[in-house]
Amino acid sequence: MLGANCDAELQTLAAEAAKISATLKSAGVELAVPNDKQLGEYGKELEGFAPEQLKEAMKTRSGEAYEALSKRGEIVKRNQDNRLEIAKLSIALSRLLPKERDPLMNAIRLGTLENKVELKSPDDQHRKAITRFMRRCGIACRLSGNLIIPAEEEEDLEREVKLTVSNRTVWVSEGVKAQLEENMQKISNINPRIQLKNAERQVKLFSDAEERDFASLQRQYLELIKERDELLRPFMEEENLSVKTSA
Repeated sequence: MLGANCDAELQTLAAEAAKISATLKSAGVELAVPNDKQLGEYGKELEGFAPEQLKEAMKTRSGEAYEALSKRGEIVKRNQDNRLEIAKLSIALSRLLPKERDPLMNAIRLGTLENKVELKSPDDQHRKAITRFMRRCGIACRLSGNLIIPAEEEEDLEREVKLTVSNRTVWVSEGVKAQLEENMQKISNINPRIQLKNAERQVKLFSDAEERDFASLQRQYLELIKERDELLRPFMEEENLSVKTSA
């Protein structure tokens, strides 16, 4: 839920979304906005309230107007947090035939896939990517051959989780999550030690033993970074693929 400055936050998020939409549009890509239908419905509902009523709703945090504002704000915030996945999904859908793309765009706008959609034109990698991006955007679905079909949330799907790594959002499988979190903790622990050693090295001459210790810490750090990059390789390759297909 958004905070007390709801209007200002929504305006900021809307402005950022508009920039993304304009960038994609300039490349001939239509933006796929999850739950766009609900956003429109909440917008129409809010038009029925006077400005004073909306201000009072935000002040009291109660009533129909506040409920509509909150639900609309949650969708906008979720889409903003998922903006990279929305952009990748939009790019992936742009490569489909209209008869394949249109029903998927409709499902995304509704926030749910109600009927199976056959994808004959893309290869299997492309179909898997679309299905994965849709799930990340909250659309429960799975791939069966060349069909994207509705899926129940509890179905045995390829589970992914969202993490923040070096101030950016990444998606990894549940199996990788624990390894990545352990790796990040080790990096977090070794960083201050390297910084301290580096500061000491600026003001005094290290002995051979101290130099060996410093070099050992640096090697450990580089090995941890290499391990982290390997764990994130599938996600990074996915991003590179999106960039190539949008060119």
